[in-house]
Amino acid sequence: MEVTLLIGCNLGDKDKNMFDVLSHIENKIGVILKKSSIYRSEPWGFDSDDIFSNQAIVCETILLPEDLLQTIWSIEKSFGKERGDIECELAKYKAREKGEISYKSREMDIDIIFYGDTIYNSDILKIPHPLYKIRDFVLNPLCEIMGDYYPVNEKNSISQLRYNLKEDSGD
Repeated sequence: MEVTLLIGCNLGDKDKNMFDVLSHIENKIGVILKKSSIYRSEPWGFDSDDIFSNQAIVCETILLPEDLLQTIWSIEKSFGKERGDIECELAKYKAREKGEISYKSREMDIDIIFYGDTIYNSDILKIPHPLYKIRDFVLNPLCEIMGDYYPVNEKNSISQLRYNLKEDSGD
């Protein structure tokens, strides 16, 4: 299955982290088929002086969605991101959805954007990523490597979604 991930960080040696995470992904998730350039962006959803580095990648995996998520959590943990057991992560996820806790700076973050054309909804994981269409830091690198792609249940391509977002924001 082809899976599309967005990797990002705004702490530590960002260039090294962005390079090193690719090895972790290839060793634990699967072969990287495509990768975008690295894009710089302001933090989204919280304030920080540290600019993010973001990159979209497409890789081949045999992992099922929740196994993929667990693997991603183990990779993030190797970069110092605090992770608890599934119940702890579910509580944090629900609190974030309610706006009770916010995003914060990190040395590595990996989001599952697409899992082929699969729609997946569980308590802890939603695919496609529910916010990808409103985040330019996701759409910009996605557009570079899959601009003509029409996500499942979407009438617009990635390029059109990015154009629409820029129009809506006045950029």
